[in-house]
Amino acid sequence: MSDGELSKRELGRYIEDQAIEILNQRGYILIQRNWWLRSYGEIDIIMAKDQVVCFVEVRGRRMATCTDIYGGAAASLSAEKRRRLRNLATVWLRRNRPDATAELLAFAAEHDSSGRIVNWELIPIM
Repeated sequence: MSDGELSKRELGRYIEDQAIEILNQRGYILIQRNWWLRSYGEIDIIMAKDQVVCFVEVRGRRMATCTDIYGGAAASLSAEKRRRLRNLATVWLRRNRPDATAELLAFAAEHDSSGRIVNWELIPIM
């Protein structure tokens, strides 16, 4: 499918699906997806690996313009978005796994015109 055939929401969901598949292949186990809290927003993916709960923000950019114009998928993660993600992760941990070790990650993906991920990187969020 081309970008014109997918809505922004469908494209985002497709990229998240691929991110989950890629991370599953690397030993991550899906705990929850699209966890939402009214005043803070949403965490795309919550996974676990080696007893660590990983909160994953998926960021995608089309390959042709990804780094030239916008600075890549990871560059689209603002300080405000990082703050909200930290707050969301804190609330989720308090409610679900208060004693867990946690990590906040960005899955930065470059995709082709059909939405298929061609390059990706898992980046710790500070």
